[in-house]
Amino acid sequence: MLNYHVKIGLVPIRRDCTPRPGIFNWEYAEERARKTVAYIEEHFTSENVSFVDLKGINDVEVLYNEKDVQPVVDLMRKERADAIFIINSNFGNEEVAAMVTKRMKPMEIDGKMTHVVGMPHHFSWATNMARGDNVNDLTPNVGDPNSYIPEYKAFLVNLEKAA
Repeated sequence: MLNYHVKIGLVPIRRDCTPRPGIFNWEYAEERARKTVAYIEEHFTSENVSFVDLKGINDVEVLYNEKDVQPVVDLMRKERADAIFIINSNFGNEEVAAMVTKRMKPMEIDGKMTHVVGMPHHFSWATNMARGDNVNDLTPNVGDPNSYIPEYKAFLVNLEKAA
């Protein structure tokens, strides 16, 4: 039997951005973060694995601005965390109406048939031209450091038929 103990720091994060309505607002992101941390602590704590969370760092127990970074670092050092698990709580599910079209053909990638999904990209919340959720809410806010092109040009999705 292996004799070890691993302490993992759980660091849920959310964007520090302008609040807006919908399921991707701050409160939902913070709630998702707390539920995720609670789930991990409840289901994966054992005699060999323990966790350090952000309770006491700020009121919402989520890292979302630069002023809390050093206190999180200090906490993880003080608690001697062996690893840090960063939990991104901004993203979730969107419900959209689908339209199947012949214009977007499936592709064969590495011998597997792969389908393409398109979705409105920008500012569905800001104009009368488009309404509802947009793909920016689901994608990471990360860009290529050289070209500054955002990472959200392509990513994986899981499609499920709504009831």
